[in-house]
Amino acid sequence: MVRQKGSRVRLRHPSDPARIPLTVPDHKEFKPGTLRALIRDAGLSVDEFAALLR
Repeated sequence: MVRQKGSRVRLRHPSDPARIPLTVPDHKEFKPGTLRALIRDAGLSVDEFAALLR
């Protein structure tokens, strides 16, 4: 986590700071389209994301 402003959290990859940071809403639930966009922006597939949750 790099910083937080309001309900948005900015994340940066620890081993590659040159990558574009990912801004994530700080909410308990996301709309499906928002979640899918965040997964895509993180460079993951839906299956890779689901495996990380297990």
